[in-house]
Amino acid sequence: MQNHILSSLSSEDRSSLLANLEEVELKSRQELEQPDHQIDYAYFIEAGIAAVLLVSGKDRIALGLIGCEGASGIALFLGNSQSPHSTVMLTAGRASRIRTDDLQTAMEQRGELKRLLLRYSLAFYNQTAHTALSNAMTVMEQRVARWVLMTHDRFAGNTVPLTHEIISYMLGARRAGVTEALNKLQANKLIQVARGSIHVLDRKGIEALAGHFYGIPEKEFVRLVGTFWPPILPDIANGV
Repeated sequence: MQNHILSSLSSEDRSSLLANLEEVELKSRQELEQPDHQIDYAYFIEAGIAAVLLVSGKDRIALGLIGCEGASGIALFLGNSQSPHSTVMLTAGRASRIRTDDLQTAMEQRGELKRLLLRYSLAFYNQTAHTALSNAMTVMEQRVARWVLMTHDRFAGNTVPLTHEIISYMLGARRAGVTEALNKLQANKLIQVARGSIHVLDRKGIEALAGHFYGIPEKEFVRLVGTFWPPILPDIANGV
């Protein structure tokens, strides 16, 4: 199991899901949830990244990311069957998915499974709260730094599949402003921008730039879900 929620389950709770889990490949830009539509599946992401987007008219902005640490379908975990938000794959990936009815049955039968999914929902809420704080209080370079770190957390290696277009899409910002911010990070030798990707050169330097707008949700994830993630952050894993 490469998904942190599934790997955190007891053997009994995991067994209650396994018969109904289906391995699926996910395409870039594939929509896992549509605003105000019935949610058919929860996706436990194993590879790739999805973004939860706040949709208002023609405007969209990212509330948070889901990678191998989490799952889509948070509205289901909280007892509802639809959400006003959209959940879209930013990259190709794969997941174990489960039908809504099967998940709800498992949650009713397995109390610890339900409690874990509720704790994960709180962890994701913490991420969205810090997104709102970051959007309100930071300059563009700090916002970009935070999203680079969050994407880096969800990929092995130091090359992350972020483009100017994807970052602009997540931040709801003009591409020119994102390009200027990336150029500043590159000039300070924090990243190297390539076609279709960003190479992280100085993780600690990017963390210093992001400041306290990054790190608290990640620590809360460890506390609530009980798995050491992100694995590249030993300070978080050690509770520092």
